[in-house]
Amino acid sequence: MSNIRRLVGLGVLLVGLGCSGTPSREAVLLVGRGVNPHWSTILSPALAAPDREITVVDVAKQSAAVALKPWLVRQQRLIVVPLVVSEADPLVAALRTAIATRAASTVVAPPGADDLMATGIAARALRLSQRRSQEGLFVLMDLPPGADPKAAQATVDALAIKVGHAVDFRVTTGIVWQGEATASDVATRAAAMGRPLIVTYTTQPGPISMDLRTHLHGFRYALDGEGILSDSYYSDWLRAAVGQAAITVATQPVPK
Repeated sequence: MSNIRRLVGLGVLLVGLGCSGTPSREAVLLVGRGVNPHWSTILSPALAAPDREITVVDVAKQSAAVALKPWLVRQQRLIVVPLVVSEADPLVAALRTAIATRAASTVVAPPGADDLMATGIAARALRLSQRRSQEGLFVLMDLPPGADPKAAQATVDALAIKVGHAVDFRVTTGIVWQGEATASDVATRAAAMGRPLIVTYTTQPGPISMDLRTHLHGFRYALDGEGILSDSYYSDWLRAAVGQAAITVATQPVPK
């Protein structure tokens, strides 16, 4: 069984079985802002492979370079997976910089407005739907720290267009989530729509779902607030992307 490790602050908590002092040949780092205890449970089945160590790394309170430092000196092939929804997220660039001079390592960038992700959102929306031709769909994507709001809006707009082509809702709208003001805006739009469908395209759906439920109290709406990490389409993308990355780094010499 793969070892599963979670980095909390500067300490390492081993939660896998059969851990030993000898590192595996390959490490997959799932890097996100704030550790969710369910991440390793949700994503490990899609990533499990012989002699592969799966680790969740928290960069909420430290830089990407500091968070990755313990792995940069180990004799392992290294695959870094930022748990974000778009390659435009500043965390992706920070992780690429952190491993830039390290051999046998790569960053697997998330797909953003990818066809597979759009298919997943469409499937989630259809599970909420009662009468598609009379319903509108909101796709909500959060704005990561330091990200360009215009670039984020372009990503979610492109995603909404792809989803709109896949399903016949009355209208499909992409919205960048920027806190309570966005919740109020969604509530205003919901009042004019009847029964809107809302799907979150984020790795941290909890705060969005809580704000929405507060502002939409009394409205008729349907919410899929699970986020992307539990989406089977995301798991399919992740399995394929990490598998391809493993082939790439296997041809490179491991650091001594």
